[in-house]
Amino acid sequence: MPKTSDMGHSEQTETKHSHYRYLIATHTQIVKQIFDKNSRYKETNIYLHFDITPGDGGEYGQSPVIFVRRAQELGLPYRAIFIEQNAQNARRLKQRLMSCFHTNGNTTVDNADHIERLPYYFDNPPVVDSRGNTRYVYGSLYVDPNGEPPWKLLSDFSEHYPMVDVIIHLSGTTTKRRRGVHGGPDLIDCISGIQKRHWIVRYPNTCQQWTFVVGTNWDGFPELKQAGMVSIYGKTGREYLSILSYSKKELSRHIEATQNTSLTQSTGRYENKPLPGLAAYVNDVESDK
Repeated sequence: MPKTSDMGHSEQTETKHSHYRYLIATHTQIVKQIFDKNSRYKETNIYLHFDITPGDGGEYGQSPVIFVRRAQELGLPYRAIFIEQNAQNARRLKQRLMSCFHTNGNTTVDNADHIERLPYYFDNPPVVDSRGNTRYVYGSLYVDPNGEPPWKLLSDFSEHYPMVDVIIHLSGTTTKRRRGVHGGPDLIDCISGIQKRHWIVRYPNTCQQWTFVVGTNWDGFPELKQAGMVSIYGKTGREYLSILSYSKKELSRHIEATQNTSLTQSTGRYENKPLPGLAAYVNDVESDK
């Protein structure tokens, strides 16, 4: 993957930013409606946003710019924390946010490793709810790593911020390659370890199988079909997640043995429900192995 300012860019960058823009537009609108219905808590109705792989917000209109622009256009009270490990990127990002959006106390750019820095906000929350804790703080956390997401960190985060939804951009191929070399949990196990009751997933894109997965504890969170995102508990979502989690050989063996591969919402494991779309994927020599 080519790099600019120490931040990775791939051939599907434009698609990623387009879908992230749609995700953030939809998510902020939903939270604003929640705030409008609970106007008596105006002082604590603040959207909390973490971006733990922001880069420098540069020429591609990257995730920090997308979020701040949307929040300001919507008139949404917000607090944004950007954690960027590269010092030059962090400086550029801070300057860009100040010059383009005149952000002041509502944004923070931390030049730090997110593995070390994010836990600081577990005990020092930037926003609290009307009861003085983080139980009903609404918002989002976004992570777009060059490798695998920091699964343990995301799990710990969700315990402290149960109503802050997790948005992950990842490569299914990267996870499968790690499993092939080092073993360890598959993608289904990884997301199951994060304390979110509901997940939606986007179709895998390119040979690297890039996707978005979004975890939430809101029972009414919608599927975002305009961005190709569906519930992992429906037939199409189960097919997407299975393709992202397992190699063709694994899926072929599973299909031959049981003629099914499906995720259940209650247990997070498999049950006997046929997914015929997987057979077509396994037999497609053009798709990722």
